[in-house]
Amino acid sequence: MNLYLRLLIAFIRGYFLPTIKPTDELVRCLRVMPNDIDINGHLNNGRYATLVDLLIIEQGMRVGILAKALQLGWKPMTASGLISYRKQLKPFEKFNVHFKMDCWDDKWAYMHFRFVKQDGSLAAVGYFKCGFVSRNGLVAQQLVDEKFELNRGDCELHPTIALWKQSEQALMERAEASF
Repeated sequence: MNLYLRLLIAFIRGYFLPTIKPTDELVRCLRVMPNDIDINGHLNNGRYATLVDLLIIEQGMRVGILAKALQLGWKPMTASGLISYRKQLKPFEKFNVHFKMDCWDDKWAYMHFRFVKQDGSLAAVGYFKCGFVSRNGLVAQQLVDEKFELNRGDCELHPTIALWKQSEQALMERAEASF
């Protein structure tokens, strides 16, 4: 039930809060709820990704593209993620999630996020690779910009993203050769 409530809040925030630019940072203060914890008594590693998904929804609404994308038959998707966990978040602990579109290439938008404890230390940090898909497959970022008049322009990939892409390619090559 907690996730449905958080989803509803993401939609309400997205609808009522001011419009933002695609590269503006979102910051949300959240609390670890009992159904967020795992057997180790802290925020479940899968829940981090779920919470970032909620920020993607809010961002898409506040930028003004989510409803338009759905009307076009485009659906938002996360293609992969890279998360590094540093400190645990315990039950009922408050924390902030910082979320921002960091860079993009011809196919993907790379969303950077940080989970920050109240003392300012990092609990987790990572990236998601996101885009829109239609019945014809992945929608090019240039078409996304044109349809939604985003005017993002060109972007240089952060070195972290370039290394991630290389690692992801190597991982896929290994998987194809292993099975």
